[in-house]
Amino acid sequence: MTFDYVRISYTGVEALQKDNHFFKSFETSKIFFRPIFNENLNDKFLLASGYTSYFLDIYTVYLSLSFKKLPIALFSFNAGKFEETDTSGFKTGRVITPTHLGFIIGAPFVPQKKLFDLEKGLSLKIFYVKLKEFSSFAFALDFSILKAFYFNNLPFKASLDLRNIGIPTNRKASSLPYELSFSLSSELKNKIKSFIPSLGFSVEKNLFSYRISSLLELNRFISLAMNFDSRRRETAESEGLHRVVTGFGLGIFLKVKKVSTFYSFIPSGIFQDLHKVDLQISF
Repeated sequence: MTFDYVRISYTGVEALQKDNHFFKSFETSKIFFRPIFNENLNDKFLLASGYTSYFLDIYTVYLSLSFKKLPIALFSFNAGKFEETDTSGFKTGRVITPTHLGFIIGAPFVPQKKLFDLEKGLSLKIFYVKLKEFSSFAFALDFSILKAFYFNNLPFKASLDLRNIGIPTNRKASSLPYELSFSLSSELKNKIKSFIPSLGFSVEKNLFSYRISSLLELNRFISLAMNFDSRRRETAESEGLHRVVTGFGLGIFLKVKKVSTFYSFIPSGIFQDLHKVDLQISF
């Protein structure tokens, strides 16, 4: 059961936040993918919330905030409703609603922070899942290192991220799906526009995947995002289900003063299109 909720914050479009290191639109949501602290956030209070509609009655919500370099986040996954069946396969008339909750907190201090000019971040995850009489907590750590450098006068950033290293409290629960991810991005810009391509690779248990992302900043108010994710295993391995959460994704980012919004979607010809809305306010 633990397998379900460690993935709920991830969709194909969100690979932009995993790979695009120049994407500054939602600082607080970075705790989901890369717990790197931003030195410019010392005196800022950031509040962000998001909603992702998958299909049917399945959706996720999150609320995150950051104050003086201390990011925290709460999130929930609604897995829909299921009709209970007995051992013979007959419906009992009882409707089951699984509970999936999570909490993440970033570490306020990382030892040897300036070692080799590497940026580092650490976060602790606490998950809870309940289905009928079954329940389990899980504790996990995420760790990231990031290096900025120049090659042929172009700025690059590369990061190595290790996620979901931990254990569940219930022996009957599934093991946590660890992920080792490598990301590389650059920035090509002129006086008006900025184009940011990114490339990412991940190993999740026995699954290898790659991601290609790009962000086109038209001006300081509007940016356009595109992404392709090759992942082919998500929740149940039903035929066609992977097309809902992988493949191509598109998004648009709008920023007006202290308010930022980001809308993205992944088109699907099988189920409903996946929609995601994020909102962030800085104080």
